[in-house]
Amino acid sequence: MSITFGAFAHFEAERLWHGVHLRTSLSKVDRFAAFEDYSSRLITDYLPSHIHSYFEHLIAKGLKPNTVNHHGAMIGKVFKHAAREEVIRHVPRFTWMTVEGTARPLYYTREQLDAMEAYFHDEHPQAYMRHLIIIGYNTGMRRGEMMQINRKTLHRDEHGHQWVYLEKTKNGSDRYVPINVKALSSIRALWQQSPDYMFAHDRFYNAWGDMRRRVLGNDKRYTFHTLRHTCATNLANDLNAQTEVVGAVLGHKCLTTTRKYIKVKPMKLQEIMGRL
Repeated sequence: MSITFGAFAHFEAERLWHGVHLRTSLSKVDRFAAFEDYSSRLITDYLPSHIHSYFEHLIAKGLKPNTVNHHGAMIGKVFKHAAREEVIRHVPRFTWMTVEGTARPLYYTREQLDAMEAYFHDEHPQAYMRHLIIIGYNTGMRRGEMMQINRKTLHRDEHGHQWVYLEKTKNGSDRYVPINVKALSSIRALWQQSPDYMFAHDRFYNAWGDMRRRVLGNDKRYTFHTLRHTCATNLANDLNAQTEVVGAVLGHKCLTTTRKYIKVKPMKLQEIMGRL
């Protein structure tokens, strides 16, 4: 088939991406196609060196390695899809940019969460992952704790508020976790699906790894546990919750641990400094 990378990506876009990720990915496609002669180069005529040249171009434009890897995730996905469709015979094996530092990301941005949720759309084989993500950043629960949620552990108090009772937690104590409307909706959605998600350890991590490669630039510092950091950071920054309150939500015995979970968002700094 005689077709360019950009034309193929646009033609197959609905099969490759969904929601917010569709728009952002096509923007990356157009930027890639506009580089040098890539708007006319056939998709069959790419070598790893062509992609490396594009990466060097992005770095020269001031993009950070992690951001460049986001572009690489888009490129890799298009080529893999082209191989499955037998448009090309092999996928160019390009080298990802090295991201300095090994510390885990502090929290997910709203844009990242939207892209992660969009990736696990209703037609995705592991669509249940979207609900686990929503529960994660809305409750701060660990994945193992989520596995304890059932109709016996979900309670409604006299005021109509929902709670999940966790008999076993990492620190050895039990606790009640408050459940908001978004988390409750995802809990109920999970109950409508097969309960296999509770036990399919390998399937869970394979699905997370695929999402991380395609949405988060294959940065292995992005883990499911980062959702717990995200919940703490959002409570402190967006709702001005005190550290003691955040610690109670997460089930920490020591506030020193809680403080490690809470990070200051740049917009929060701007808001505070603007009020001086």
